[in-house]
Amino acid sequence: MDKKQKEEWFEMFGQAFREVMIPVLQDLKEDLTNKIEEETERIEDKLDKHTDRMDRHGKKLEDLDERVTVLETAKS
Repeated sequence: MDKKQKEEWFEMFGQAFREVMIPVLQDLKEDLTNKIEEETERIEDKLDKHTDRMDRHGKKLEDLDERVTVLETAKS
């Protein structure tokens, strides 16, 4: 194989590679982006639920503290 033939083969291979790999890589990028967005939403939902749970516990503690205060003042 002479130099010109090698260059033609390299050019043909490069063109075929670009035609196949660029769309595949773009699809892969879209898939990864979608999965990252889904996972981010899932994590944010979990954090929101945790925050809501903590708020409810805080409210319960405040209510119990108020009851204790009322009972202590009624006892005195």
